[in-house]
Amino acid sequence: MTGWIDKLEDALVREFESVSDLGVPGALERNKAARTDQRDIFRTIASEGGLKGLLLAERTLLAFELTHYANSKAMSGSLTEALSDLTITQTLVETILDPSAYRAIDASHLRGKNRLNGLPRDEARQFFRSHGTRLLNLDKGRLDKLDKQIIDARRANMRTAEKSYIALQKTALGIEPQPLEQSRGRGVGRQI
Repeated sequence: MTGWIDKLEDALVREFESVSDLGVPGALERNKAARTDQRDIFRTIASEGGLKGLLLAERTLLAFELTHYANSKAMSGSLTEALSDLTITQTLVETILDPSAYRAIDASHLRGKNRLNGLPRDEARQFFRSHGTRLLNLDKGRLDKLDKQIIDARRANMRTAEKSYIALQKTALGIEPQPLEQSRGRGVGRQI
């Protein structure tokens, strides 16, 4: 897993350096190559990184952006909050691996508004939703096609991470996956 993170960090640094040198011949090509590598790395981590790898890759990018690109109070605040929420999520991923420890979290989320489909809407689930919204808002800005592809890959990774986390919640709480029912006309199952 650290190999992907090293490659991601390298691509982030190369992009940052090329932005500083945009007037230098070849800088635009180096910038595009670095961003293409980022996109490809996020796609690779999606298929091979697992939940912890997905979260680590997102943390790497957010920390880099906070250090090198945060040039306003709003941007700095948003990135700081995302990193804080991500830290809590990573802690919950470790906690959920101990079912008895996670049952205590389940017991502390009894109100309807703190549950989603019978599972705790804990801080990790809240992070996945809020960060998904944060990435969607980024996607609405004036970005080129490659930047949007990077954001799309990150959004897909967060959806995958959320699904993995939900599966871990069910396992920790001893909830059997519900059988799929064939839907009519679409040929895909739907959760009952």
